[in-house]
Amino acid sequence: MSTRVILIIIFLAALLLLALIILLERKKKREPEERGYIKALYSLIEGNRYGALAYLKQAVRNGERDVGAYILLGDLLRKEGKPEKALQVHRNMSVRRDLTEDNRREIQLAISRDLLALKRNEEAISTIENIRKWKNYPDIVFTLHRFYHLNGEYRKAHSTLKRYVKLDNAVGNEMIVSYLTSVATGFIKMGDFEMGAEYSEKALEIKGLFTPALYSAGFAYYREDDNDRAIEKWLLLLKTDISYLSLTLNYIEKMLFEQKDFGRLETVLKDLYEENKGNPELFRALASFYQRKGEISRIIEYFESEINQIVLDDKLIIMMAGIYLNEGKDERASEILNKSATRRAPERRYKCEECGAVSISELSYCANCGGINSFQEYYEDRTA
Repeated sequence: MSTRVILIIIFLAALLLLALIILLERKKKREPEERGYIKALYSLIEGNRYGALAYLKQAVRNGERDVGAYILLGDLLRKEGKPEKALQVHRNMSVRRDLTEDNRREIQLAISRDLLALKRNEEAISTIENIRKWKNYPDIVFTLHRFYHLNGEYRKAHSTLKRYVKLDNAVGNEMIVSYLTSVATGFIKMGDFEMGAEYSEKALEIKGLFTPALYSAGFAYYREDDNDRAIEKWLLLLKTDISYLSLTLNYIEKMLFEQKDFGRLETVLKDLYEENKGNPELFRALASFYQRKGEISRIIEYFESEINQIVLDDKLIIMMAGIYLNEGKDERASEILNKSATRRAPERRYKCEECGAVSISELSYCANCGGINSFQEYYEDRTA
């Protein structure tokens, strides 16, 4: 082998070694930029927030420059109850010259959340409002909606949410309807029934048979002594979803009795029972109505005609046994008492998985925490 060939081989080997050294050096430079941030993300996935915070702090001390790491560090500090430090971290990041437009947007959002955590609501809102060139980004619009809501500016929150729904094709008007109903429920809990009715009606303008809004509207009108509207909403509600019966029937009976509109009460109870044959709660209500009128024979006749399809619960068994005893029909009373009662179905409720808020209806949006499709169905046992 000639000297020239040997020199060429040595030269190529040297080039290969140099390339390998450069590659390793670059890898070493990249690793500190990625290692801490990635470990922190894995810790968060595992539910270890404290571990993630420790990794991020170490990453910052090591000089890692990943923007996401600093944003996440501030967010975790805020969640740990240190919003002042979070704001400092995020504001320090905002002056870096190597930021992309996406980076700047995420940092401003983080700063606004820090300000909100510090109860500096107006500054938080103005921080978002002043980002004019980013006004059509869904995440910014949704954040602004949340800030308006948390600041009690419900009309602005409503209009901003409508804009968000237009920007994000993944959500629809159901979200707006759920939000308006949640606000209505909040007003009702505070005793502001006029506003409760107003926001319920706003929801019903969008979706006329939205059962949670029909319930809240009826309750608001009931508390305002507007019985006609309350009855109208609740009867429509019961025709749509009979599961609201236990929440509304006593009120409907009370209102119609106070108005001495006994004919309408009888019609309402009969119609509801015919539409929900075998429902023990409705049959008891109808039987109680005839008891007040002294038409005991009518109750017995009706009961005997329906006995094969009525769901017998404890209350109905005791009620009918008592009626038979009072009529001197001891043997029939004993037969009724010996019948097995059907256990009442547990009460259906919905709970937000993100904040624990409880609703009697399924909502696609939790106004309490901003969770989307976060309500999950569960059941509570109830006595007969």
